[in-house]
Amino acid sequence: MRAFLKSVFGGQSCRSNPLPDYALIYFSHLEGKYHSLSAAAIPLESLQKLNDIAKKERKELNWDDLFAFDLVLSRLIPKAELPRKVWSLRNRYRDVAGLREYDAYLASRPPDYLAQIPDNKRSSDAPPLADIASTSSSAQNGISSSDNAVDANNADNDTAAAGSDASPETQTPPKEADGAKPIVMSSGTEAALRADVEFLLTQIHLRYAIRPAWDLQREHVSRSIAIMTGLGLTALLIYGLLASFTSWPIYVTTLGMVLYTGLMGGLLSVQQRYQSASDEGDPVHNIAVLQWGNFSVLISPFSGALFAAIFYIIFVAGLVKGDLFPGFSALSTDPKNARYVSEFFTNATPDNIVQYAKLIVWSFIAGFFERLVPDTLSRFVAKQNMAGKGTV
Repeated sequence: MRAFLKSVFGGQSCRSNPLPDYALIYFSHLEGKYHSLSAAAIPLESLQKLNDIAKKERKELNWDDLFAFDLVLSRLIPKAELPRKVWSLRNRYRDVAGLREYDAYLASRPPDYLAQIPDNKRSSDAPPLADIASTSSSAQNGISSSDNAVDANNADNDTAAAGSDASPETQTPPKEADGAKPIVMSSGTEAALRADVEFLLTQIHLRYAIRPAWDLQREHVSRSIAIMTGLGLTALLIYGLLASFTSWPIYVTTLGMVLYTGLMGGLLSVQQRYQSASDEGDPVHNIAVLQWGNFSVLISPFSGALFAAIFYIIFVAGLVKGDLFPGFSALSTDPKNARYVSEFFTNATPDNIVQYAKLIVWSFIAGFFERLVPDTLSRFVAKQNMAGKGTV
């Protein structure tokens, strides 16, 4: 376990690990884009970086290389392709980071790529920013101006045509053959969109690189819990076989069975907690929580056993009664028997098999739901305090 954590979180970064097959497919896609570009149109420094990465053997490529290759290519995107690139990256970021993180991104009011597309260049399937964020309420507050701009442009083509009059600072790409109006974009808007592209790529690749470590860590914890659960079930099976098919005097006290059942409930509770752990939010923080939460794998089962034992004592004391709860035989009130704990262990047993089954079920529940016993004790204390105030 220590060796695994050291390899993933210690001296060697998970980003330097070789790329898995699915990441190599993505790299091949980017490489095809690179080969489609004219070398004369690529700055010398960028060309050198791309060549250095493309010449590497596939088994030598890592997440850093993939990110650098994608980032350099993004800086070579023509101005006319920027709006579509921003739209594509925002879709990917929403899928990778989750809606909560995407809502926070939209709340920061990123640049509106749709406002840069002339009216007659928009197709009927053009995905406005508002449509992307329609699943969240906060998205609509941040981008309602985009929808208004689309409606205004559709209502008045002359207004859109007037927007094509470029100032000296604007650069107008060649018009397309179908007569569509070119994108008119100021240098400040272009810089904002390119900065947004780099931000999105950085966040997306960070999650790409950390996701394998997240899955490995969760798998490691789940495997440890599965082994401990298997050992517990094996011990129970062995006991059942020996008790059923041998004449050996093998006995387990009621408290022993309560502790065992609570421990198993605690193990399954930890398993459920790790399986349902959310990967939204800061990826580094999430994986650190998984790493430093390993100690709870050992603590929770023992806590579950302790809580089950406390619940067992509550039942024996008669503090909780009802058809749903186990009933116990009347215990001796002789003061002499109170001197020995062994009397409690041997005599505090359920009335019959049905009551014993109820005790096992409640022992498991006490171990599985960690707050059940503490909340029950808190209610006892609150009830006692209210009774004390009423007698004053």
